[in-house]
Amino acid sequence: MSVSLDFKGRSLVQPRLSCHLAHKCVPLDMDGYGLIHAQCTFATKIYYCLWQVMHDSDDDFVLKTGIRLPEEHEGTPAGDYEAKREWIKENIIDIDGDYADLGEDEDIMNYLKTIGPDMSICTFSVNYRQNGVLNTDPLEANKLNKFLFERFSKTAVGQPNPEIIFTSTTVTQNESNAAFFIQAQTRLGLIPDPAKPFYYLVSTLMSPWPTADDWPHHIEGLVRDAINDYMGDNDITNP
Repeated sequence: MSVSLDFKGRSLVQPRLSCHLAHKCVPLDMDGYGLIHAQCTFATKIYYCLWQVMHDSDDDFVLKTGIRLPEEHEGTPAGDYEAKREWIKENIIDIDGDYADLGEDEDIMNYLKTIGPDMSICTFSVNYRQNGVLNTDPLEANKLNKFLFERFSKTAVGQPNPEIIFTSTTVTQNESNAAFFIQAQTRLGLIPDPAKPFYYLVSTLMSPWPTADDWPHHIEGLVRDAINDYMGDNDITNP
């Protein structure tokens, strides 16, 4: 809807009127912007769970989020972590029906509150297997993640819009981030090297509807296809 004001002083009135009308359409409460923010936060938790279960033991790659599940912390039995991933896959990601139905499950919603980011941002990185063995060179893993960034970003005018958009960040080791730098790469099967930067991807949920119509599984398919394309293009094979 557009409003045209043709009278003296309209330059002062129009911004105020447009703001007023906008808040009439989408109010500043839990039925308006609060609901949109809640949906974005919920979607972020769902995608965090998707990234957690993206790879299986027989996949040619591993994907690790920047924020770990509680079961992946040091001192926790490895079996607990794998069991929780299976539980997430069965009870959250691969459910029958709409993801919105999870909002009716108090146990699931309470669990989602305890995991993942507290903002609508997920970070993750991917590493590949060669002949069944995880690559250990951070620079080689960086190449894969840069490929994913280039596949799922728009860097030139006229370039087709990708269905999803990732941004990226490169980290070099210093005193303040040494623990993260080493831990994040070790979890991927890499051998950390202070002389080699670590490249990871950033996914920001800015829409309240990315869980509709089984969209998470569609996104999983896009990312899997991109990883397979990279491995095929670079003759990375597995038995």
